[in-house]
Amino acid sequence: MNRLLTFCLVLLVALVTGCPRNKYVLELTPHGDALERLLTFHREDGTDTNGVPKYQDFPEAELTTIKALYPPGSVKAKGKRYVARSEFSGAMPKDVGGAGSWTNLATSLGKATLYAERFRGNDDLATTSGKRLEAADQLTDLLIGWSRQELGKEPQYENLRRFLNVDFRRDLKNLSLYNWVGGMAGNFTPKAQEEFIVRFGQYLMSAVT
Repeated sequence: MNRLLTFCLVLLVALVTGCPRNKYVLELTPHGDALERLLTFHREDGTDTNGVPKYQDFPEAELTTIKALYPPGSVKAKGKRYVARSEFSGAMPKDVGGAGSWTNLATSLGKATLYAERFRGNDDLATTSGKRLEAADQLTDLLIGWSRQELGKEPQYENLRRFLNVDFRRDLKNLSLYNWVGGMAGNFTPKAQEEFIVRFGQYLMSAVT
């Protein structure tokens, strides 16, 4: 039982300590026929008690990709934060997503400017949530198989297996969804992820009472 408890504690720590993520802030300023693009980006693992991001090293491969999309010297480091600045007309660089464009039209009726850009992310929420639930099922099945091999001869093992198959499976799915939704909300509200962790703690408390 001690081995199972240790495994579950390690799993819980891995799930609640947060997930490092890249953060991007894009500012656009028109200058005649061109569009100034100011991209500020960094990698963080949550924030400290003062709300300051816990900066981490930005992935080298992605940093190299972004630098290649801007003129030489346009990407500068400020500690572990980076700033990319340049002017573009027509096609936008694929630094934070897919295709984008800045188009100026001049006709006999006047001038018009069109801007469109697709940012990275997955708009298929049903498929994404389904994959998360499927991953929780797979992890639970692996844990059940491991526990059967290590603890299957214990007198109360059937109770443990039932707990893993029902309660633990459900709680792991809920934790995955809480973490996912909290991560998305964190893009708009700084402390949203921490609030969702508290909410999940409340959920666990209600489940055991």
